[in-house]
Amino acid sequence: MSIKSKYLGNHRDEAVFQFTLENENGLKAVLLNLGATLQQMWLPDREGQLADVVLGFDDFESYASEGNPYFGATVGACANRIAEGKFSLNGTDYQLAINNGNNHLHGGPIDGLNWKVWQSEMISDDAVKFFIKAAHLEENYPGNREFSVTYTLTENDELTIDYSATSDRDTIINMTNHSYWNLAGHNSGSVEKHLLQLKADHYAPLNTNQIPEGQLESLDNHLLDFREAKTLDEVISHVDNFEVFRGIDHPYALDESKQLKSAAIYSDPASGRQLEVLTTEPCVQVYTGNYVDNDNSKQGANYKPYHGICLETQNFPDAINQPDFPSPVLRTGETYTSQTIHRFSAFS
Repeated sequence: MSIKSKYLGNHRDEAVFQFTLENENGLKAVLLNLGATLQQMWLPDREGQLADVVLGFDDFESYASEGNPYFGATVGACANRIAEGKFSLNGTDYQLAINNGNNHLHGGPIDGLNWKVWQSEMISDDAVKFFIKAAHLEENYPGNREFSVTYTLTENDELTIDYSATSDRDTIINMTNHSYWNLAGHNSGSVEKHLLQLKADHYAPLNTNQIPEGQLESLDNHLLDFREAKTLDEVISHVDNFEVFRGIDHPYALDESKQLKSAAIYSDPASGRQLEVLTTEPCVQVYTGNYVDNDNSKQGANYKPYHGICLETQNFPDAINQPDFPSPVLRTGETYTSQTIHRFSAFS
């Protein structure tokens, strides 16, 4: 196992570093402390040929631009959508920024975690820890908060992401990674012929504002049922309210316990690359990059809708306003923890 760091420049007067973790099998994870971002992930196919399988940019400045659809980023303080940006906690009403239709999305447009330069530390020869503080009422979230994200690349071909957060006031926390995966290679075009299997019997139906409508519904005899693996193109163009969603962007319910469990298996039959996602979270938001439109991206790639898939392990969207979902409230004196494992392999 090896790890290297490289200074890239400054953003918001903070130094931006790139970290490269590589294991003995040739897998390589390239990270940025800007947004605690997964910039590259190199995997072998069934013939041993390596490819970078996450969408992104070559230059760090693009990760700080308004045109970045959260490529590879750590998002929070509260990932996903909050209806009208409103919530109440301990009798106090909070109004967050509206940055996605009528909703607040992914922690806000200015000081969401993905826009900031994190402090960093190489804590071992296979792990990098990123940590950052956020002030009380930054993006109008309550509490002076401390966040950390640790990426570990193992010799067992797993990329583990461990999240933690604390606050001096009750607040809401929901952290996730927003990588767009294309197992054929980041510049290989559509993933519509790739296979997806989800370990979910239920999902949360959404209204046209992309907010859950209430209780979970069974996936029995439902178009969105991925309990048996199927290609993404069997679903993408057939979702309800396609003019709004333009593809899959739905929350799937997992076991609500904090125990680690398998959430998804995503695979590319052509290359043989496979990704299994395990998580302690109660939900995986599946997003097929329906609104992606980024020209001149990594290695000159032009990314379009369906060129990557996000498997965002997290709490449910708008959970703070919906009592049927697990609470995203972090109480003073408690510690938020979450773990997601990306397990890579190749099949013949």
